[in-house]
Amino acid sequence: MTTLAFRRYENGELYLPGCPTLSGTVALFGSFSPPDENLLKTLLAAHTLKKEGAGRVVAVIPFMAYMRQDKAKPGLGLTTAWLGELIRASGIGRIVTVDLHSLRDRELVPVPIVSLSPAPVFAKEILDRGWEDATLVAPDNGAVARCEAVARALKDKRPVTRFEKARTARGVRVGAPVGAVGNRCVLVDDQLDTGSTLVAACERLRRAGAKELLICVTHGLFAGEAWKRLHGLGVREIIVTDTVATRPPAAWVSQVSVAPLIERAIASIPPSRRVYVS
Repeated sequence: MTTLAFRRYENGELYLPGCPTLSGTVALFGSFSPPDENLLKTLLAAHTLKKEGAGRVVAVIPFMAYMRQDKAKPGLGLTTAWLGELIRASGIGRIVTVDLHSLRDRELVPVPIVSLSPAPVFAKEILDRGWEDATLVAPDNGAVARCEAVARALKDKRPVTRFEKARTARGVRVGAPVGAVGNRCVLVDDQLDTGSTLVAACERLRRAGAKELLICVTHGLFAGEAWKRLHGLGVREIIVTDTVATRPPAAWVSQVSVAPLIERAIASIPPSRRVYVS
């Protein structure tokens, strides 16, 4: 295992001294969060490893930033595609990530992506808490497949409940839940950013009769203050993975590791050819 320590010139530019010479396939453990600094470090590390002789660089990026900017809108950049071109130009040959945001991202990022599902991790946490009888809920259509994956891991054959979401000038709105709503519900999503979608869904679930709520989310960014309202809406706990290197921001937020998932995905790459960006 090698750790790459970046430095800065006096003018603020990054540079990487002492990059090792490694042949064959190299696993590069990096981060895109926060993106302004860590993304550059990871891409520069990949480019330097290729320059120094690496045959193929497999970038292990647990959370892929900018993947929600995957829709072409007038006056806005298609940022996912922009990042995809940077990834290719940096010499990355494959990406291993956790819970990629959408299928569209695979079209816009021009290198193969292995997206690991956290469903087995969430299923274990749900069982450990005795919530296997709860209704599984997708807060929007994009989360339905994630919910269904958790249901399969739980061997739960009930259809998942879902919401139709719309973004308006006044914020996120969701319609009435489509499907059954039990006394206890588990919401499953890939990302908690501001939490506005989850807040809207939880408000609707409470109106539909839900008494207790549990949230399972892969990437916890916890931006702003809106997500804190979830606790007052009957959310007993938020279970979040460690794809983003932040400590749980509240006592009712629990963190679980996806390291075993990643290890299985790169088991063929020996420790001597694993490089970490610090």
